[in-house]
Amino acid sequence: MFSLKWDDENGHYLADKDGFEKIYCRTNRRFLPKVHREIRAHICAGLAGPIADLIQDGESDIWLEPAWEGDCRGADTTVAFGLSLLLPWRNEYDSLTAVTEQTLRRPDVWAMVVNLARELERVGDMEDFDGFLPDAVAGWPSSPRAKKPVVVSALTIIK
Repeated sequence: MFSLKWDDENGHYLADKDGFEKIYCRTNRRFLPKVHREIRAHICAGLAGPIADLIQDGESDIWLEPAWEGDCRGADTTVAFGLSLLLPWRNEYDSLTAVTEQTLRRPDVWAMVVNLARELERVGDMEDFDGFLPDAVAGWPSSPRAKKPVVVSALTIIK
């Protein structure tokens, strides 16, 4: 979707912001809010697994380091951090980490996480996640500067 390049000097992914701006900012600005929301959703998706692991381990105050020493080019958090550099606000990564954690800690959402984990243990690799993921929520996740942040409401849990 977006071009990310590994930065050996800093040990994390960097997004091609110039390419992004050429495609989305200079051609048709009216699509930019939708593209930003899509990037935020991809970041939350990448952060969900690592955050769920920390919640499962009993962590209460979660902050994910976007890059570690060594080669972690496939790590979801480094990809999420790289994508966050395309977004307009400096605190996007931290804000999306908090939004993802808050959403995962909802009892109805956490029940879905547990059901998905059980199914993954039972069948191994999965391609179809129907019934295991919450329905999309229009406008979620919102910008950290949104006047009225979008909150995930009650979800239907399919067992």
